[in-house]
Amino acid sequence: MNKKKINMDYLNLKGKTVFITGATGYFGNNLSIAMAKKGAKVILNGRNLKKLKKLNTKLKKLKLKSEIANFDINDFKRLEFNTKKIKKLDVLIHNAYDSSINYSDKSLNVNNKNSSSSFMLSFFSVNNLNKIFFKKMKKSRNSTSSIINISSIYGSRSPDFSIYEKKQKPSPEFYGAGKAALSQLTKYYAVKYAPFKIRVNAISPGAFPNILTQKKFPNFKKNILKKIPLKRLGIPEDLVVAVLFLASDSSSYITGINLGVDGGWSAW
Repeated sequence: MNKKKINMDYLNLKGKTVFITGATGYFGNNLSIAMAKKGAKVILNGRNLKKLKKLNTKLKKLKLKSEIANFDINDFKRLEFNTKKIKKLDVLIHNAYDSSINYSDKSLNVNNKNSSSSFMLSFFSVNNLNKIFFKKMKKSRNSTSSIINISSIYGSRSPDFSIYEKKQKPSPEFYGAGKAALSQLTKYYAVKYAPFKIRVNAISPGAFPNILTQKKFPNFKKNILKKIPLKRLGIPEDLVVAVLFLASDSSSYITGINLGVDGGWSAW
């Protein structure tokens, strides 16, 4: 009988070091603050130094542990150099999202800049960071390390184009394809890294439109609520709790899953 002790101090990240890509984004900002409040040292990654400094200053004022890692994770030639100073890592969160990508479906070139950048963030950058941080995440102690991939409900189902308003841009084909690849990559690394006590899971958010989108497209909000059994939109805190659970030792027997945080949308 396995008598391994389970850490019942739920969502405690004390003593852990967390690296989060896209740390200043819509989800990333909330995730970074929540993890630091739970005792983790948070390494804030992103390309916008001004935003990183602002978030880092906010965390320091709260007397929380954080530092800045200002580099582009798509710059594969410099990844090892930029991560060299990180000696130890317990949690790796792949959350990067390029808000500057023009999600237009008019281009006939599947290798265009937008689709390539989106797919690099969803697959190639994730794959490369996993390999780079592998040695730093292997543990000799009993607790496990955790890799968490932020995927999307559109990685497993198509958008319903009828719910979007006329001037609103639906999610493009390459976004969902990239997230589907990320979901498969999650399973791959969950099996490959299991012997080294590194757990790998994904989270697929459903409808989490920001306030600006909700105000600009009120019919979109009305239409999408019809798809959600719980009849409300997601808020960042909904995602934060799920990530905290998968990052903590409380989920030490969970790996290889894709957790839907979607109010029941995927149950239809």
